[in-house]
Amino acid sequence: MKKVLVSLIYICFISQAFADIIPQGEKSVSYCAKIQNADSFQNVTFVLVIDPVITVPNKRIVISPSVCLSKGYKFNGSNVYAVDSSHLKFTGIDNINFSTDKFSLKSSIQVPALNFTYVPDSSLINNIEELYKVLGFTDSSAIIYLYKRTVSFSNGITDSVFIFNPPLYDNLKKTIESVKVSDSTKNVLIFPNPTQKELNIYIIDGRMGDATFEISDMSGHSLKFARFTKNQSILKKTIDIGSLPAGIYNVRFSLANYYTKNRLILKK
Repeated sequence: MKKVLVSLIYICFISQAFADIIPQGEKSVSYCAKIQNADSFQNVTFVLVIDPVITVPNKRIVISPSVCLSKGYKFNGSNVYAVDSSHLKFTGIDNINFSTDKFSLKSSIQVPALNFTYVPDSSLINNIEELYKVLGFTDSSAIIYLYKRTVSFSNGITDSVFIFNPPLYDNLKKTIESVKVSDSTKNVLIFPNPTQKELNIYIIDGRMGDATFEISDMSGHSLKFARFTKNQSILKKTIDIGSLPAGIYNVRFSLANYYTKNRLILKK
């Protein structure tokens, strides 16, 4: 009986400690934060990385411009990272240490990631939406700023809309590729170019390990992706691209943790 009583006291203590207690004199209203242009940067994916106090179903979430950011619980921590899309696909979202990985950049601000916020009891506010924008990238950070706040009210009051000016930066990069490609697999041969159906790929490099190959359109949308194991000095592969429409495409390779810059091919 004593053990049962102790267990009940412990459960009550824990439940109170983690209860969502609304501050005195305030009320909870709906809140939504979005990164409006999260899908607008070639070869870059934005990820919300959650540091949970309370377990959440997914601790690492690919950010979509249409979905409100959510860290699941108000005491959970969260940060936004920009990561090289090919590296993310190759390594896997659960296998990357975003804070130290050389192919990811932490955002310049901590974007709120909750579905509620507090306002005074007397307030007529019933909803707040904040839109953030990515400006570009420095050598050490993804530059994100609050672009627009919309406050909605009850009793038919017109919404209040606030527009904020972006911070000033010189020479921001539009991709993290030029920042994070610290080495290149230089000896890569692609032929024929132009081609109608097949691409021959020769990677002539002393390094061994996993290699990836990716073709994307000029907007950065991935169209073909393949993974190989390189266990000899020359890797030879043939890729069928006959199903792709005629046009110009980007080709990119990785070997171990080294990436090439984009190559252009012409599909007839």
